[in-house]
Amino acid sequence: MMQVDFAALLEAMPDAVIVADLRSRIVYANRSVERLLGWKGADLVGRSLHVIQPERLHGAHDTGFGRYAATGTRTLFDTPIRLPARRADGEEVDIELNLAEIHDRSGERLVIGVLRDLSERVELERHLTVMRYLRATTAAAAQLWTALEPGLVLQTLTDVLVDDFDAALARTWVHEDPGTLRLATSGGLSTRVVGSSREVIDVATHPYKVGVVARTRRPFVRNGLAGDPDFDQEWVARERLEAVACLPLTTGGRLLGVMVAFFRHSIADEMVETLGHLSALAAAALNDADLIEQERLARAQADRARAEFELLARVSERIPGSLSPENTAQTVASVVVPDLADWCIFDLLDDGDLRMVAATHQDAGRVQAIHRLRDRYPPDAEASPPHPIICALRDGATVREAVTDADLRGRAVDTEHLELLRRVGIGAHVVCPLVARGRVLGTLSLVRDPARPPFDDGETATAEDVARRAALAIDNALLYQSAQQAVSLRDRFLAVASHELRTPLAIVRGNWELLSRRLGRLDRTALDAAGDVTPLLRRLGQGIDQLQRLVEDLLDVNRLRGEAIGFRMTSVDLVEL
Repeated sequence: MMQVDFAALLEAMPDAVIVADLRSRIVYANRSVERLLGWKGADLVGRSLHVIQPERLHGAHDTGFGRYAATGTRTLFDTPIRLPARRADGEEVDIELNLAEIHDRSGERLVIGVLRDLSERVELERHLTVMRYLRATTAAAAQLWTALEPGLVLQTLTDVLVDDFDAALARTWVHEDPGTLRLATSGGLSTRVVGSSREVIDVATHPYKVGVVARTRRPFVRNGLAGDPDFDQEWVARERLEAVACLPLTTGGRLLGVMVAFFRHSIADEMVETLGHLSALAAAALNDADLIEQERLARAQADRARAEFELLARVSERIPGSLSPENTAQTVASVVVPDLADWCIFDLLDDGDLRMVAATHQDAGRVQAIHRLRDRYPPDAEASPPHPIICALRDGATVREAVTDADLRGRAVDTEHLELLRRVGIGAHVVCPLVARGRVLGTLSLVRDPARPPFDDGETATAEDVARRAALAIDNALLYQSAQQAVSLRDRFLAVASHELRTPLAIVRGNWELLSRRLGRLDRTALDAAGDVTPLLRRLGQGIDQLQRLVEDLLDVNRLRGEAIGFRMTSVDLVEL
C-alpha cells in the first residue's frame, strides 16, 4: 500500500492551510499562509484564530466556534465561505474558506481550514460591479432628463437605487423653503410617503443623518450599521442591513434635496463615487426640472395675466356705451361669464331695498332658476350664517368662500331652497361691494360650479377690479339719470312758467294800451295837470315788450328741445344780418 507524506503534501499546497483545536488555537500553518497573510507558520502556532480575523468578526466567530466545540454542530462546514482575513500588516484580504473536521493520532478533534486568495476574483468582480453601476448611472441620466418634472425626477432616482444599485430601501426628500425637507419618494422595503415618521424634517433641528447632511451639505456613508445608535438596531438586524449612503442633492451651492439608500452589503469606495455621480446627475436634472416648472408657471401666469387684462379691457370697452344701471350691469355680467365665473348677478340698493338688476349663467336654462331662487329666498339680514351679500354690504369688503354641499344644507331654509341652490350650482363664490364716491351701490356676485376650482387671490383681485369699474359706470349712469330728470323737470317748469306768464302779461299790455289811448284823448291842460306821463308810459311799454320777448324766447327754447318748431327756409343778406 502506498504511503503518503501528508505533511509534505500540506506544505506543497498553493492554498493556505491552518489547523486549529477546539479552543480556537492554531496548531499548524503551512508555508502558503505567509504568502497570503504575511505570517510565518511558526509565529501563528499557539495563537488564537482572532489574530487572522478582523476585529468585527470576533464575536460571531466565538459564538459559532463555541457551539461547534460543545455540540459538534457543523453549520459552516462543507460550504465555501467568503469573508475577509486580517494580514500581519493589519490590512484585510478577501478569502474563500473551506472548513473540515480531522482527528490527530490521539483522536482529538481538530478543524482544518483551507484559505484561497480571492484578490484577483474580487478585483474582477469589483470592476464588473463598477461597470454595472456606471451603466446604470448612464441609463439613469437618460431617464432623469426624459422626465423633467420634480416628482418624476425623484421617483426615477429612487427606482434606480432600488433596481440597479440593489438598495434595500431608498428615499428622497425635496427641500422646501424655509428650511424644511419633505419626503417625496420611497422604494424598496417601504413605499409609504404620506404619514411617514420622516415625512417632514426641520433642517435646523433634525438630529439624525438626513438633517445633518442637509445642514452640512456633506455626504454620509457608513459600512457596518450594527451597534450604531443613529439607526434602529432591531430594524437593522431584522432586514440584515449592512450599509447606508446619505447624500445631499445640491447644485451651485443650493440644497435641492437629500437621497438615502440602505444596502444589505458593504459599500466599496468605487460605489460611493458612483453614487456621488448619480446624486450630481439627479441634482442637475432636479434643477432643470425646477427651472422648467418655473418657466411653465411664469408662462401660465403671463397667459393668465393677459386673459385678465383682456377681460378688464372688454369690460372697460363695453360699459361706457350704456347710460342705464341695468344695462351696465347686464353688460358686465355677460363679459365675465364664463371666463371668470359660471354665473353672475348684480344687486343694487334702491332706497335701502336690494334689487337684482342682472343675472347671467353660462347655461341659459339656469337663469330662470336664479330668478326663482332670488324671488323666493332673497338675502336675509337675519339669517344664520349671514348671507355673503349681506356681509359684503355691511362691511364694504369682498367675501370669498368655497362652498360645500354641507354648507348648502346649513343655509337652506327648506327642501325647495336646497334644491334650487344645488340646481344653480354653487361650489365657490366671490361677492364684491360696488363702491363709488364712498357710497355702496350694491354688490357683484361671481359664482362657480362645484366642478371648477375655487377663486384664488389673483382671480379675486380681478373680480374686485371688475366691481370697481362697474361701480363707476353704474354711478355715472345714476348721475346721468338724475341729470336727465332735472333737465326734464326744468323744461316742464319753463313750459308751464312760459304759458302761465303769457296770461298776466296780456292783461298788463291790454291795460297799458287802454291807458295810453285814454291819455291820448286828454287836452293839453289836463296833461299838464297830470304831469308829464308820456316818458313813463313809453318806458312801461318798453318793459312790457322786453318781458314779452323773454316769454317768447322761453317758448322757442321748449319748442326747440321738443323739436316742435318749424323753420322757414329763405335767403338772407349776410352783410345786413
